[in-house]
Amino acid sequence: MHRCHVRHHIRSDSETFWKVFFSVDYMDKMFLEGLGFTKFEQQQFETRADGTLHRRILVEPRLHMPAIVRKVVGDAVQYIEEGDFVDEHWKWWIIPSRLADRVQIRGDFWVEPRPDGSIDRCMDCEIDVRIFGVGGVIEKFIKSAVEDNYVKSADFTNLYIERMEAARG
Repeated sequence: MHRCHVRHHIRSDSETFWKVFFSVDYMDKMFLEGLGFTKFEQQQFETRADGTLHRRILVEPRLHMPAIVRKVVGDAVQYIEEGDFVDEHWKWWIIPSRLADRVQIRGDFWVEPRPDGSIDRCMDCEIDVRIFGVGGVIEKFIKSAVEDNYVKSADFTNLYIERMEAARG
């Protein structure tokens, strides 16, 4: 099992950040433009009876996989990301299109205020791939992809919020 932790500065307050994070326009642009994915589809977004926000999206990343990973998973991978917003935390899990019974990826995503009124976006995740002989290699690849995508998404998020605020005048 591999674990990762990321923290990125977002030039926004938490209320604006969460409003943007749950916007379909933002998610569509972040995945397709910011991350260069080939597919984004929001399949579900609802507020449950207990007040929990639940979202389910389907995405297809553009991946440059090592040969050993490509041999196991194929040339392209789609996955579903589901999550629940509970107590100011986005708790998410991934359901890959291949090997879902052997691959578990889940995480917890939150924001922390900074003295200047902006926030740090923080995320912890666990990656567990149970495939004899290559599980560790695949976990390492996934961890690297997650960390790279969080850097790109932080940059995109700051740009998106700047443009949104500029358009408001």
